[in-house]
Amino acid sequence: MFDLDIPVFDCIVSSSGSFANLLLIFSGVGVSRFRCVSLLLLCRCLIMEHPGVFELRPSKSAPTIHVRVLRSWVPDYRDNELHFLLVDQEGLGIQAVTKENDCTNVRSRLQIQGCYEISRYACVDVDDFTAVITHPAMIRLGSASVFTPIADTQELPTQYFDFATRRKMEIQAKKERGIVDFIGIYLKLEDKTSKKGRPYVVLTLRDISNQDMSVALWKEIATSTHRFNRRNIETAASPAIVAFTSLKVNDQNGLQLQSTNATYVFVNPHHLEAELLKEMWQSQEPHHPALQIMPDNFVPIADLLQLQTTEIKGRTFNIKAEITEIETTKGWSYKACPKCNQSVLQVNTQWFCTTDGMQEKANTMYRIIVTLSDNTETIKGVIFDQAGRQLLGMTCEQLAEKENPINTLYSLMAKEALMSIQLQHDKRMRTLKCIVNKASYPVVKNIEATSSSVTVTDAIKTPAPTTPGQKGSTATGAKRQLEFDDSDPSLERPGKRSLTN
Repeated sequence: MFDLDIPVFDCIVSSSGSFANLLLIFSGVGVSRFRCVSLLLLCRCLIMEHPGVFELRPSKSAPTIHVRVLRSWVPDYRDNELHFLLVDQEGLGIQAVTKENDCTNVRSRLQIQGCYEISRYACVDVDDFTAVITHPAMIRLGSASVFTPIADTQELPTQYFDFATRRKMEIQAKKERGIVDFIGIYLKLEDKTSKKGRPYVVLTLRDISNQDMSVALWKEIATSTHRFNRRNIETAASPAIVAFTSLKVNDQNGLQLQSTNATYVFVNPHHLEAELLKEMWQSQEPHHPALQIMPDNFVPIADLLQLQTTEIKGRTFNIKAEITEIETTKGWSYKACPKCNQSVLQVNTQWFCTTDGMQEKANTMYRIIVTLSDNTETIKGVIFDQAGRQLLGMTCEQLAEKENPINTLYSLMAKEALMSIQLQHDKRMRTLKCIVNKASYPVVKNIEATSSSVTVTDAIKTPAPTTPGQKGSTATGAKRQLEFDDSDPSLERPGKRSLTN
């Protein structure tokens, strides 16, 4: 049948069974493209314990499948539909849809990240208006469908992405409904308002081609914490890698991306492209222009203290201030979950995170309690990990290894720094406090004399040169202000039902 030797067969059987791994194996041993297809089909029969979604086609057989439910959403203009993204053991995704009266029934039986054996469904044609992935078929679910929960298994991936290249984005932008997944290195986040007064959030990221891209998240996504956890992104250790699903792409004034009802945002996903981005960033580490805070929009602390709750929610402010006090009696670090950066609790030799469960290890991260002052007022604050590393020039673990780390902490005092902060109400003290997410020291240029022999007369006649005010460096391609025209009728959905979790 096939002239397949034993070593190659052993490699196939021991592999994960994914097409990507198998294709690499076959290519490495010089198997032709035609034989690759045949061998892949053979290996699917040998390796797969359960049928996958690869063979599913419209109006064809619908075998029992084992899948994990990753996401759910209600598409634009389709309040009577509920869509799901399913992934099988090969890491292949397929979109499922239920309609009308079946929505409530199916929603109650499928949990996000739950693993199920699904039978009694139909394979239907893809609806171009609602499709977010490229599988040639969609699964139609209903009250008659059978969902049997199965044990959570590592064989079913917990994430699924189909990241687009710049070229693919350009092609998708020409379509009426071009949808892409995107991943990049987080640079900055801004709150904006459209021409019609509609608030949205814009993230600037750097992609694998080392170019900057702006992603706009409309209010329905930006204010949904299970879709977009802003604090996790702003406090994540640099470089923070952010992945987006199902973004609408257009090319009106250069490539722009914006959220749809199917958009989810993930921080530091487990993906090869995320690792490549980290390597790219680390190779450029001495030149991190995105970490510089723009100096032309600083707000006096006295003005911040006058703001009301509605004026501070979800907003980031820039201040220029000194650290005048450091409180170390409550510690200056905390143990954090390696996945979400939340505080963890020690359980014997492991660590428990309320979000991600038991972890083998925990990260040590900065949480420095300080008082900040400018020439107008003072405010209590907390410096978290990214800002702490930027000010101290070392990780929290490196500081902890020093003989006297407290002395190093006190070296931060009485130095004017540029800080990006968020405000919170301190209910106990009945005042505002701030969270410092980013920080840097003003850039100072050293002016050297061109000659060591300068006479007193020359010094009197020639005034000392002054250093011009430094402009913050902006990332490549991020100079143009991102403006979205919300006259697009797809952006106005009055009376629309809230998004499904």
